[in-house]
Amino acid sequence: MLRFRYNSKGCMKKNRFACAHVNMPRELSQGQDLRLARYRKTPELGPKILFFSGGSALRHFSEVLTDYTHNSIHLVTPFDSGGSSAELRRAFAMPAVGDLRARLLSLADDSVTGHPDVAALFSHRLTANELKESEKKAVLEQSLQALVSAKHPLLKAIAEPMRSLIQSYITAFYKHMPQDFDLAGASVGNLILTGGYLIHNRSLDPIAFLFGQLIKTRGTVRTTTDADLQLEVLLENGQTIIGQHCFTGKETVKIDSPIKSIKLSGEAVRIPPYRDRPFRLNVTVCSG
Repeated sequence: MLRFRYNSKGCMKKNRFACAHVNMPRELSQGQDLRLARYRKTPELGPKILFFSGGSALRHFSEVLTDYTHNSIHLVTPFDSGGSSAELRRAFAMPAVGDLRARLLSLADDSVTGHPDVAALFSHRLTANELKESEKKAVLEQSLQALVSAKHPLLKAIAEPMRSLIQSYITAFYKHMPQDFDLAGASVGNLILTGGYLIHNRSLDPIAFLFGQLIKTRGTVRTTTDADLQLEVLLENGQTIIGQHCFTGKETVKIDSPIKSIKLSGEAVRIPPYRDRPFRLNVTVCSG
């Protein structure tokens, strides 16, 4: 038996991902090494692999995967109800796009042949953390206006015609943006995806394809649905919770009862802030 692990000379890329030790017979490990070497030399001819996942599950793995294949297919679930996606879902009654954006970026070509300037824009967030609350809104709106007018330095760094194309999607978002939309922490990539979603008759596939072309995504990424759905869980104590971030423990207090069942719900749309919602026995609905 031979013990081996992938490392910086194998599957590890820029020390971003570490694999566990695996015991394999020597003849199998040698065949595996040859196969991996062949894939690494010509990843565009690598294997076709299909993944069903959420956003963070394969984020770092996807960065490594592109060293070995450019033919992976990722079906991402758009049910996240937290983070910057929550505000977009509240405003436009749409599926979450944050996980879609993250997966596309993790598969992007980060070499000199890619478009790192486009990826930098798509990864950028609108922030004004160091300012007073009374000043934040104006500064955030100025940042968005700079993107709409193509005066933002990250957008100006992108060559034509890509710059005008991206600008058109940002403008589409801006035209439909509600006056009470909270831009704090908004991902520019999410805003672009939202603009494309609205332009393309509330469909994510066209803009996901274009987004991938702009950053030279080495793989295919699509969402499992265009519907505005939420995850709903029933706990063993009888409580029902609607909204993924309400039971994952990342943004709210951890649940105190095991999950008995889980399903999709289409009812949690345009939910008012928690403090403004009336109390309902055994039902928890979260929107951020």
